Amino acid sequence: MNLFNSECTKLILGFIVVFFVVFWFWFPLYQIIPTPVIRHLLSDIKLHCKFTSFPRIPIQWNRCENDSLRSALNMSKDQHGIVITSIEPLNDAYDKLKKDDVVTAIEGHEIADDGTILFRKGERVSFRYIETSKFVNDYINLSIIRNGKPTEVTLQLKARQSLVPLHLHDKLPSYFIWAGVVFTPLSRSYLFAGELN
Repeated sequence: MNLFNSECTKLILGFIVVFFVVFWFWFPLYQIIPTPVIRHLLSDIKLHCKFTSFPRIPIQWNRCENDSLRSALNMSKDQHGIVITSIEPLNDAYDKLKKDDVVTAIEGHEIADDGTILFRKGERVSFRYIETSKFVNDYINLSIIRNGKPTEVTLQLKARQSLVPLHLHDKLPSYFIWAGVVFTPLSRSYLFAGELN
């Protein structure tokens, strides 16, 4: 019996919720993994014979709710979206997007000034929902405003590749001591620790 083509499995996946408990200082933390995440994981394994990750457009962005910012970006009153503040190098977006581009729509879904899109009637979610519903190597269409002129950009989505690891999760940091100097791998935690002090 093929797991992915079974009608019974499709029915079960429509209602399945993975539930697990993590204990933190003897207090249970209940975690639920939503059905769309599980469905995406299984579909990804079916397509690529492995889990390739959730793709992400490698940008940092800011809201466009400030009137002064909107006028500096040459946005009219009826234009809405988010402004790109930085783009991670080593990917397709670095060549096609620029700092201060305003993303107004993703896959035809208009982005509000707070970075949300219409999900269902009366409900809004982050625009990142659209990119996480796609797979690695899929293409995604963005409508942008660059220097006051609307244009379209198509990006190929890739798995996130950071030059510096984002998290160490459950690993203790490794280190090497030589002549009183401590060497340890660079991580985002160490980079941001200086900003907190």
